[in-house]
Parts: sequence; C-alpha cells; structure tokens
Amino acid sequence: MNKNELIESIDKVVPNDVQKQRMLRHVLKNKTMGLKNKITIKRTILACTGLALVIMTAWIFTNFKNTQNLNTADNRDSSTVQDQKEQQNAIGQKAPQNQTDDLPAKDSGTQGNEAETPEDGTDMAIGKIVNVFVFSGREYRILSQDSLKTFGFSEMIDKKDIGSLITTIKSGSNRTYDDKSLVGSKVYEYKPVGSQAVVVVNQKGKNELYMFSSFISYQQNQDEDASEYLKLYNIKSEQDISKIEINSFAGPEERDPNKTIEDRDLIAKYYKGYKNLKNSSDEYFKQLYKPSQDNSLPKVDVPPDYGDNQTEIQGVAPASPGMASDALNNSSWIRVYLKSGIYMETTYYPNIQFLSRYKLTNEFSTFLNTFCG
Repeated sequence: MNKNELIESIDKVVPNDVQKQRMLRHVLKNKTMGLKNKITIKRTILACTGLALVIMTAWIFTNFKNTQNLNTADNRDSSTVQDQKEQQNAIGQKAPQNQTDDLPAKDSGTQGNEAETPEDGTDMAIGKIVNVFVFSGREYRILSQDSLKTFGFSEMIDKKDIGSLITTIKSGSNRTYDDKSLVGSKVYEYKPVGSQAVVVVNQKGKNELYMFSSFISYQQNQDEDASEYLKLYNIKSEQDISKIEINSFAGPEERDPNKTIEDRDLIAKYYKGYKNLKNSSDEYFKQLYKPSQDNSLPKVDVPPDYGDNQTEIQGVAPASPGMASDALNNSSWIRVYLKSGIYMETTYYPNIQFLSRYKLTNEFSTFLNTFCG
C-alpha cells in the first residue's frame, strides 16, 4: 500500500454513535475534574492564609503582654528601690535586703506583763534587739503606745512623776539580746506606779517608760518565790489589790475576762493563798514531762509557759514532742490589778495544780477552781 492509499483509507474511518458518546463523556469528565482541582487549590490557599493570620495575631498579642508585664515589674522594682531609699533617708540607715522579725515575742507565761517591742519596726527589720535591759536579775522592756493607753499613762512624762534614781544601765551583760545603746542611761522610779514594776529610763535626754517583763531565773527554767513578785509590785497586803480578773485560754487574742473578783473577802483569800508560794520549777517540769499513758490525749510540743522568746533567744530548751500530755490543758490566766492601774499576770494549770511554777495546796486550788474553767 502506497502513501496515497493509506491516507485515503484513514479518511474513510468514521466513528459510530456509541463511540461519539464515549468521546463526549471523556471530554466533559476531564473538564469537570480540572474545575474541581482549581476550586480545591483555591480553598487550600484561603485556609492557609487564614491560619497564618491567626498565628500572627496570637504572636503579636503574646509579645505585647510580655512587654507590658516587664514594664510593670520594672516599675515595681523601681518603686521598691525608691521606697528603700526614702526609708534610708528617713531613719538614717541602709535599707535592709532581707527583713526578719527576730525580736523576742511576747511572753505569755511569766508572772508580769506582756513584753513590749518597738512599734515602728525600724530595728526589727534588721533583727536588732532594742529597748530591752536587765537590772538586778530582772528584765525590762519598753511600753508601747497601745500599752501606755491601756494603763492610762501619758507618752509625755511629767517631771514631777519622776522619782529617785534607781540605777545606771551598765555594759558587760552576758546576754546577747539586751539593747547596748541603753548603756549609760539613768533609771528612775515612776511615782504614779509606786513600785519598780514600771520605771523611767532617760536615754540621751529622752524619758520613756519601761515595764518589768520577767525574772532571769524564770528564763533559765527556775523562778523566784511569790514574795519577790509581791515586793517588786509593792503589794504589802490585800488592800493594795483593786480587783482580780480570770479567764480561760481560748486563744491569744481573746483576753476579755469571764470572771471579775471585787469582793474584798475573796481578794483577801487569794492574797493569803498566794503570798507564801515557793518556787517549784523542778516539780513543775517533772509534771510537765511525765509520760502520758493515754495516746489519745492531745500533745504539746512547746508549753505555753515557755513563751516563744525563751525558746529562741533566752536559751530555754524546748519540750520534747508527746511528753506534756494534757498537763497544760484547761488553763486560765489571772490578772491581779493594783490601784495604780497596772496588773500582775500569771497562769493557772488546774490539771497539775500549779499557778505558774508554784505548786498549790489543795485548799488554794479548790478556791481557784470555783472561778476558773
């Protein structure tokens, strides 16, 4: 077959109707698939674009917040530094980097009054003990403004209320927490009180009131006889007592009395039972640490008779856990008020029949039980 015959035979080839329909469907199918592919690609591009916008927006917002927090922290740090500089200028000392409260806590167990600490906190911030001195085996601490109001004392001491010179505060104390800046200060009687329970300390021309806190023997796990407390407060008879307040210990902030004794016969009976009491500290601690036979009884780690300041500063060994059993439960505080307005406070422990560290007779304990609890 020559070339012309081949071409002529090809030209005579004509598709039938079935073949035409098949070719048409094939062309239409390819066109539709191309359109669908184009739509899918467009949707994918739009989705990716939207996701990119969301990620970018979140990134911008996060960086903005971080920048704002950093600026706030910088401002706060700047304010802290400025406050410390202002404190330094105000009190004349370098602002501390770490503030601690190392001053002795208030003594809740001694026979006396609540120990006082400075109200302005200036020296408390650097752990320096101030406004404490020791004289004749007794510790004294400054009276705060709140205590001055409680006892009705004026912050400005009138010269006519200053009595005779008692002593000059000396150096050489073997105690590490009394205020060395008080060395050389004069100590005078305070006439409105009429005893050495409250004294006037003249430091560099400034007069301030200090109150007896505790005997040193008490801080060393001993105590003085009751007669020494009566002598300190100048209580010579029941006539020097104006009233007696009693309340059970419900918590450190609950100090309102639930019993007040003003009957003169009852006051006389209390004075008679108290005045001859002797130091029984050794027996007190034996009772305190007597092993409990009942494991269900509440345990006391550190007796309230110690006070936090004795344990941490004054060298009194803390109690061992689980040994005090219920010896100190059901206790009550007793305040003996004098006509001058001050009071002598002590603690009654009915479970072991002790008043502070004094062992009581059955008669005196029975008398106190009628008011306590």
